[in-house]
Amino acid sequence: MKRYTLLLAAAAVLGCEGSNSKESEPADGTDTSDGSDSTDAADSTDATDSTDATDSSDAADSSDATDSTDGSDSTDATDSSDAADSTDGTDASDGADSTDAADSADGTDGTETTDAFGFLIRKPQTRTAECADDSPFSEGPLTELDQDWVCEVKVMDLDGHLYVQASMTGCSTGGLALPTFSAQGWWSAGGVVKKLTEVGYDVGGNHRNDFILATVDGFMLKLYHSSLGFGFRACHPMDCAQVLGSGVPIIEDGCTTDRTLPIVCSRVAEDGTYPALVDTFKKCAGDPNLE
Repeated sequence: MKRYTLLLAAAAVLGCEGSNSKESEPADGTDTSDGSDSTDAADSTDATDSTDATDSSDAADSSDATDSTDGSDSTDATDSSDAADSTDGTDASDGADSTDAADSADGTDGTETTDAFGFLIRKPQTRTAECADDSPFSEGPLTELDQDWVCEVKVMDLDGHLYVQASMTGCSTGGLALPTFSAQGWWSAGGVVKKLTEVGYDVGGNHRNDFILATVDGFMLKLYHSSLGFGFRACHPMDCAQVLGSGVPIIEDGCTTDRTLPIVCSRVAEDGTYPALVDTFKKCAGDPNLE
């Protein structure tokens, strides 16, 4: 009896050990929690998490990689203020700067207009100058409107248009008090406008037979009058040209009574407009050469 009891106890012990080895066997080699757990081996959050590997915010964030503000911002890349600013790109000191062509110091107020020849036409202003008291004809300040002119010039090898801005800067009192002017000018030909370096305007003495002096492409020109009427006074705007030279006062005089070098000039009005450049010339009444 005692022996039988011992055998049953041994059998029970063996049964427990066999059962325990089956339950713990996967932990030694095939536990899916360690070897093939999808959370560890292929966890999309760690290995292929789109937030880390291909997060559009980091890899192709339009704000960083192709942000129009940085890469193609019109303010930086094509800013009209930088790339095509009329002040820098078309400077009339070099050829056609609107800032120089219509300098506010000369009377512009931001209401200039560009004409058919590319000139930025200002609105002439009335200016005042103090005259010396050494003339019996001087009676205080002298007031004069700017003398601005647009002329068509086809002389020698020149074929273009001239724009002159003349502003009174003082007066002379050799007889009647007469205004003196500071002038600047531009030449337009073939669609190109350039600033001239030698330009002058003279009111033309007491009779006001005014004239413009300008050097254009090596030609020294005087734009003047071919007909003077009663009292030796002009009755038209400047209508002819003389070609001047160094050492020779006049190379070619186109301002004889035959008017061999005709030009057409129009004065700019206070509103910034000027009459069309149409040649309406005829000899003045009282011209001794009038037929």
